[in-house]
Amino acid sequence: MKYLGLRLYLIVILLCMWSFIAYSESPKPTPEELKTAITLEIVPTKERFLTKDRLFHIKVLFKNRSPHVLWVNRAYDYSPSLSELTFDTVSPSGKRMPQAFHFEPRRPDLNKGDFIKIRSGQTYEALEDIKWVYLSAKETGTYKITATYKNNHTGKEFGVDAWVGEIKSNTVTFEVVSDQ
Repeated sequence: MKYLGLRLYLIVILLCMWSFIAYSESPKPTPEELKTAITLEIVPTKERFLTKDRLFHIKVLFKNRSPHVLWVNRAYDYSPSLSELTFDTVSPSGKRMPQAFHFEPRRPDLNKGDFIKIRSGQTYEALEDIKWVYLSAKETGTYKITATYKNNHTGKEFGVDAWVGEIKSNTVTFEVVSDQ
């Protein structure tokens, strides 16, 4: 009986250690691994927008391709010197369209909630309003758009170690058609 209690105690201890190891944070990736750790993909919410549409939305997908847990700074509307998400848009006539500065003046100070944890193989999805395209879309036809995400802020003061670097997305197209 005495040995049965000891065995049960050891089994419980081993199970606790195993669950701690299995569910604990993965080790920090090496600088080489970080170069390909995250990919950025954009997807228009519609293939065709009408010139009268007031909302032009695009999905932005941050995909963790590494075997490690990564943190991403999603406060790209806070300060472009810390983090930014920009869109390079080309009109049907081949002209580059300037992007309005995306800044939220009433936004609270940067905090830990601005950083999102993405586990290995998972994706963080954001929906971005690209209404500045609508405001300057004077012609109908096929538009091309590519996103660039840059982050220079690790978030160490909040207890995170965010991915730092720059990545470009795929290029997608969408149509703007006359509503008449």
